[in-house]
Amino acid sequence: MKHRIGTLVVCLFSAIILTGCQPQQANPTSILVFAAASLRDAMEETGANFQRQTGITVQFNFGGSNMLARQIEFSRKADIFLSANLLWADYLADKELLVENTRQPFLSNSLVFIANSNSQYELASAQDIMNLSFRFFSIGDPKAVPAGSYAKAYLSSVLAVQTAPPNQSNLQSVWRSLESKILPAPDVRAATAAVAAMPDVIGMVYKTDALASSNVRILFEPLIDEAPEVQYFAALINRHLGLEQEPDESNNNGVSQSAVEFLSFLSEPQSKLIFRKHGFIAHDRVLNTSIERAEL
Repeated sequence: MKHRIGTLVVCLFSAIILTGCQPQQANPTSILVFAAASLRDAMEETGANFQRQTGITVQFNFGGSNMLARQIEFSRKADIFLSANLLWADYLADKELLVENTRQPFLSNSLVFIANSNSQYELASAQDIMNLSFRFFSIGDPKAVPAGSYAKAYLSSVLAVQTAPPNQSNLQSVWRSLESKILPAPDVRAATAAVAAMPDVIGMVYKTDALASSNVRILFEPLIDEAPEVQYFAALINRHLGLEQEPDESNNNGVSQSAVEFLSFLSEPQSKLIFRKHGFIAHDRVLNTSIERAEL
C-alpha cells in the first residue's frame, strides 16, 4: 500500500514538473504595443476603448522611440510600433523587422516652449528666449529622441537676433546660443517633468505633453510652417524573422490578427476624437492594414 502511494506521489510530482516545463500558449486576446512616450495618455484611453469593444487586451510599453526601436531589434516582443518620427521606423524597416506595406503616418503634433506654472517667464518669440534668465533648457536628447531632434532643427533655423546688418557673418542660431544650457532627457515626458519640477528651467516639448501636465504652461508656440513637421508612424512588427515563435493566433504571415485589428482601430472616428482631445492632429486617411503582399 505504501509502495503504491509513493509511486502515485512520484507520478503526480513528475506530472507537475513536466506541465510547468511545457511552452506556454500565447494569449490570443492580448497584444503588445511599443509606443512613443508622448502618446501615453491618448493611447491608454484608446487601448481601453478597444478592449471594451473587442475583449482584446492592449498592453503598452512607452518610451523614447529610439529606445523602443532598439528593444524591438533585440527582442521582437512587440506586435505594433508607434514611433514619434520616421527615422526609427526606417531603422527597423532597414533591418526587415517591420511588416511590408504597414509603415505609415497616422498622427501629427507641434512644438511649444514651456515653463513651470509658478515661474514668471514670458515669451513672445523664439528669439526672446535670449532675454530670459534660466538655469537649463530641457528637451529630449537631440542625438536620439525625436522631440529633441525636432527642437534642435527648429532652434537651429532661428537666429538669436531678429535683425542684423547684411554683411554680418558671425550670427549665431538660437540653438548655438543655448547649447551650454541644454538639459537632455531620455524622452519627451522626462523633458516635460524636468520643467514641471524646477521653476528655473524652461524647455521645448510637444504641445500634447505640455497640455497633459498641470505643472507647466505654454510660453510660445511657433507657427506650423516655421517648425519641422512632427509626424508619428505606425507599423506592424515582423516577429518571425530569425526567432522561434510560440504558437499564437497569427496568420500565415506571422502577424497577429488582433494587432491588425488594433492598427485599423486607430483610424476609427472614435479614436481620432480621443487623439484630438489630447491635442494631436489626427489624419483623415485610413490606415492600411493589408498584409497580403508582405514577404516574411
